[in-house]
Amino acid sequence: MKKIFSLLISTGVCFSAFAQSSMPSISDTAKPKKSFAGDSLLGRWVIDINVHGGALTQDITTAATSGNYLNGLNLNTGGNLKFDNGMAYGLDAQLGFFFGKKRHFGLGSGFMYQMETGDLKVDNYHVEYQSKDKNGDVFRQLITANGGIKEHLQTTNMSIPLVLKYKKRFGQVVGFTGDVGILFNLKMSNEYETNANFDYEAIYRYEKNAQGNYVAVYDNNATPSTVGDILYTKAEYTSKNPGLNVNNYFNSTLPSKGYNTGLGITPTTKTGTVSYATGSVAFFIRPALNFFLSDNVALNLGLYYMYQPNANTVSDNYKVTNTVGEYNSLLHTVSATTNQSYGANIGVRFFLGSKHKPDAPVLPITDDVTNPSYCGLCDGAITFHNLIPGQVGMVNYLYNGTATQSRMDTVSPFGTLRLSSLCAGEYANILLTMNGETRFAPTVNLVNPQIRNYSESFTNPTEAGKSDGSMTIHGLKEGLKASVKYTYKGAAQTANGMVANDGTVTVSGLAAGTYSNISVTINTCSANVKDMTLTDPIVAAPAEAKVPEITTPILFETNRTVIMKSSYVVLEAAKKKMDIDKTGEIIVDGYTDITGRASYNKVLSLKRAKAVKDKLIEMGIDPKRIKVVGHGSKNPTGDNNTPEGRLENRRAVMHLNVGDLK
Repeated sequence: MKKIFSLLISTGVCFSAFAQSSMPSISDTAKPKKSFAGDSLLGRWVIDINVHGGALTQDITTAATSGNYLNGLNLNTGGNLKFDNGMAYGLDAQLGFFFGKKRHFGLGSGFMYQMETGDLKVDNYHVEYQSKDKNGDVFRQLITANGGIKEHLQTTNMSIPLVLKYKKRFGQVVGFTGDVGILFNLKMSNEYETNANFDYEAIYRYEKNAQGNYVAVYDNNATPSTVGDILYTKAEYTSKNPGLNVNNYFNSTLPSKGYNTGLGITPTTKTGTVSYATGSVAFFIRPALNFFLSDNVALNLGLYYMYQPNANTVSDNYKVTNTVGEYNSLLHTVSATTNQSYGANIGVRFFLGSKHKPDAPVLPITDDVTNPSYCGLCDGAITFHNLIPGQVGMVNYLYNGTATQSRMDTVSPFGTLRLSSLCAGEYANILLTMNGETRFAPTVNLVNPQIRNYSESFTNPTEAGKSDGSMTIHGLKEGLKASVKYTYKGAAQTANGMVANDGTVTVSGLAAGTYSNISVTINTCSANVKDMTLTDPIVAAPAEAKVPEITTPILFETNRTVIMKSSYVVLEAAKKKMDIDKTGEIIVDGYTDITGRASYNKVLSLKRAKAVKDKLIEMGIDPKRIKVVGHGSKNPTGDNNTPEGRLENRRAVMHLNVGDLK
């Protein structure tokens, strides 16, 4: 418990330190020396709406129930319940009021709703006790839970909080808040669903009474007697009746005789609701970091911790189950619980009521401005004069109509505050606050200077008709977004890009022609650029293509007869010559490299020669004018020890013969 409190307090301190260190300063060199004191300017009344979620733990105290089992033996009722997989989530709404001049502390109350889930478990449940069956006979009842008993709980927890509130605003955006209080419980209702599954077994003993009749009596021995006892147990039945249906025997045969027996029985009703009889008072703490959207609305992001004890009245004569199909919740054995939940919290706070208006005298103030040094560069400044050296001042303003984060710093020895790193635009509603004294400064407009120190160049297309030329504008400010506009063939064009590290922006993908009305724009600054004319290069007449010889080798891939496309030109040359010489014939010699067996290469070389023949026939040459020969790996022209040489050897060579070739 102490460790948890220490953790929460430490978290609040860390939030506070982070918020103060993250506040921006007015100048680039000076650091704030004093915390922001703006809480007195906010409304006294607040509405807090929060949602939270996290882990849940329970310490459970149970009442002894073994005495509820008549003449009980071998009892394992699972008195030590276990709770795990706990989760809690909920919401609350509060109305609060902050008092005092600085308005740091307040009180609040409202309504809190929390839903809690988890699993309640007991392992190895087994009981043996004296009972009566439907016929009124006394016997020993044995009940065993298969795999233990688990109840999945869903708890509804409703309370009224009474809270001491604290808030501290570190700046226009960031602040800290902490709620500490107690909860008066209205309702603690537990809905459960069980996975329980039971075996019901029985042991009977019959003895002769004074009248000479046999009647059932209870065997109170720790171990059932081997003489006279009738064991209706699963172990006894399976040992004497191997292979028979034990479930059918216990779930049908024995119950038909009035015995309270059954195996693997699921309760008739597995769900229910148990409400704790006694209300409780809980304690909770909630530190949070605030993010102000305005002076009227803030978001809360933080942690929460809740400690809640509960008491309950234990049911008399309680048993988890007594007859087949019956089930009573484990919650009936709980006499007390101690719940602890902790996790994350997110919320929103609304400030209501009139704001505090300081009545201190106004500050003497004048100001001067410094415009940005380059178009789009945020290095402008507003400087306030005639202030008290060493005092901490906070400045709020609207930039182009939008509220910005407060900026604060210490007045220099010369009585000045410098609001630096400003972009061009309108700065309105400027409010300087120092020690509760406020003063509005007049609206200031910072303007961008003209673009200067630029030049231009271009690159012609690399080929006639190709659009890979470019124009480049130099002397710009690196890292800024630039827009280049121009006219090409009567149509207006726009290209956007970032200024490179060398101060240039380039428009690429240009064709030959004249580019006019060129201008470059950065933010609101523009400059005109002189016209540029791109020209195509002079292209030399192409050289006459060389017609290949028909004896040029036709190439193939390894172990294949598919002609490479690069060899089609040789076939086309052969077709032209055969068309000119109507009496000519072609001999096609096929070859392979040395890969594979000689017999296989012989066949493959002939197939390659036939592949050339088939292609020539497809091109329109009479098959009677084509002869083929396969030479295997003979007559290599390349080095078979290299991939290049083997490719050269996988070939077919054509020879044109004119005249009476036989």
